[in-house]
Amino acid sequence: MSATSDNTSPHASKGVAASSSPFSRRNSRGQAFVEFSLVLVVALIVLFVAVQMALVGQAALAVGQMNYQGARYAAVHPDCDLTSCGGGEQSIKDFMLAVGSPTITKGNGKYLTISVSPAAPRSQGLPVQVSVTFDASSVLVLCTPDKQGNCSFLGVPLPTTLQSLETAMSE
Repeated sequence: MSATSDNTSPHASKGVAASSSPFSRRNSRGQAFVEFSLVLVVALIVLFVAVQMALVGQAALAVGQMNYQGARYAAVHPDCDLTSCGGGEQSIKDFMLAVGSPTITKGNGKYLTISVSPAAPRSQGLPVQVSVTFDASSVLVLCTPDKQGNCSFLGVPLPTTLQSLETAMSE
């Protein structure tokens, strides 16, 4: 008997291997689709988490930068208070909302809490502290609140508030 006559595959007489039949190609395409679907789910979760962390990181940087600029403005304008200012200048809060990122100043700063200490007028050479707290739940897309009201995604806790405190010397 020859080697081709021992092969029981229906395609053996044509010299085609048994594993390349139309049925096995369809099975490998199905297997590839299942593997792709599994990898796609994991890749999308990683992508969404990365975007969420980028949004929180951008908001944290924006809070720090806005607070720094607000402290500098308060130091240079010792007669300005949080909501009012003598001499026709902007108040500290109005200035901070003007220079802040749209991510954190949306809704005219309704997610922000700003405080200035001490109140105006401030003496030259004394420190002025500006504090900003941002409710980060406005940028959390993947938030799943637990019983205490904390946000998490797949068991990973996400920050719900971002805070910054800056001190500058009054000029």
